[in-house]
Amino acid sequence: VWTSADGWTWQRVPDDKVFDGAVLRSAPASDEAVVALGTKGRRLLGWYSPDGESWQRTTIDTVDKGVELFPAALPAGPAGFVAASSMVTQDLAGQRFYASADGRRWQEIDPPSETATGIYRSLDATDDEYILVGRPLYGPPVDLYWRSSDGLDWEPFDGPEDGVLIDLAVGADGSFVAVGTHDTTLVPMIWRADELGTWELVYEAPSDKVTEERLEIVDVTSSGFLAAGTTSACPEQADRFCPVVSLLASEDGREWRSLGIEDGVPGPLHDTQAWAAATNGVNTAVLAWHDVRPTEVWTIPAE
Repeated sequence: VWTSADGWTWQRVPDDKVFDGAVLRSAPASDEAVVALGTKGRRLLGWYSPDGESWQRTTIDTVDKGVELFPAALPAGPAGFVAASSMVTQDLAGQRFYASADGRRWQEIDPPSETATGIYRSLDATDDEYILVGRPLYGPPVDLYWRSSDGLDWEPFDGPEDGVLIDLAVGADGSFVAVGTHDTTLVPMIWRADELGTWELVYEAPSDKVTEERLEIVDVTSSGFLAAGTTSACPEQADRFCPVVSLLASEDGREWRSLGIEDGVPGPLHDTQAWAAATNGVNTAVLAWHDVRPTEVWTIPAE
């Protein structure tokens, strides 16, 4: 566990037996605490901290031999924390949902749908509701987009007419921005909405090399939104494989620009993926995974 007040200077929390043998995979914060989920063997674990420095651990769930539970999403919202986790053997074996009012005591809850044709990986929250987005895996998207005021009772909302959502973020002004793909060409796209279900297409990937053009995440930053994935460094050369990291920034969710070296972002980088972002309202920290180098934190100052 590492903590930072500004996203530039980081301090490692001293080793503690509550972390022994475990892997932490997600750590959002509410106004009262920081909560993390992780795994140790067949157990899904939760950690609670009032300050990010001292931690308590609890076992949330245990699965059968040969199965592992991996946290997929964990936001803090109006009724506390809601978590989605994936049961994995050689393939996906299903998903389970959990809720906690305070991050200390957890209970398993019903998923929003038993007939969804995909996997839930994006779970966001506002002061008023939770918003759940699933990625289709088993054919046309069915029962993948949901909203709930308490994490227990869910209502569906519509995705874009010709697209499939992958991740969603809620802006400071209450607007919604989602990344995804066209439902047939698979070209990555970005949509914006003032109301869930009423989507405006605002961005399409610059090439149709769908093996390289991807948008995987979108998050709120100190000055708007950040979308991340990969883009093709050789879009006109169909026989070459050359994906590089892609970071797109927008102040309003409508106009998007590509970040590059002139903005302080290292690149172009092969075998790199930006997979999470967070802001303290001033600076934005982006976690970047590399195939052959240690994970890095890129900090983007407010403009």
